[in-house]
Amino acid sequence: MKRLFPILAIAFVMAFGSVSASTNMNTNSVITTIVNPVQDDAASADAESLGFHQELKKRFIEGGPGFMGIVLLCLILGLAIAIERIIFLNLSTTNSQKIN
Repeated sequence: MKRLFPILAIAFVMAFGSVSASTNMNTNSVITTIVNPVQDDAASADAESLGFHQELKKRFIEGGPGFMGIVLLCLILGLAIAIERIIFLNLSTTNSQKIN
């Protein structure tokens, strides 16, 4: 049960994070086309061919509040898990009589 929440949280972020990134990319290309209908085919091909990692890197560099909120949430979740593990391992004891 302790592992259920982290697994669900990671699955949620992986599932909906990629959908959000691709949706924003499509929305931006539609807005650009509406604003500037005369556009190079090479520029639109470059925008369309961005992979998930390239889009993620671009969003991280831009640093919008929505994306950085997800980064902050991952940071807090990771720190919480690390601190919990440190506390648990420091409080655990070893019965050296049973080991020998």
